[in-house]
Amino acid sequence: MDLVVLIDTIKKSVTPLETLHSVLLTKVDIRSFTQAQQKNTLVQLGIPACNNFIRADKAHERAALAGMAITQWQRNNAREAKSDYRSFADEFKHD
Repeated sequence: MDLVVLIDTIKKSVTPLETLHSVLLTKVDIRSFTQAQQKNTLVQLGIPACNNFIRADKAHERAALAGMAITQWQRNNAREAKSDYRSFADEFKHD
């Protein structure tokens, strides 16, 4: 999703509901500085953003195409892909 559209959606549709929320960035290219800038932009605008993120990884796509949850995937990059979701879940366990 385009960051401008995301910000507009949150400000117009989520914030007015006064519902607890936080943005999880997905399909993050960890080689790209742009992804870090996006999180900083959200924080500067007062939009809660998760510390963790989900990397752009073929394992996610391949597991889905095979009809499997990433936790069931046993092939290339499975450990890293599973770790992203576990880290995200752990972030909320400790709040």
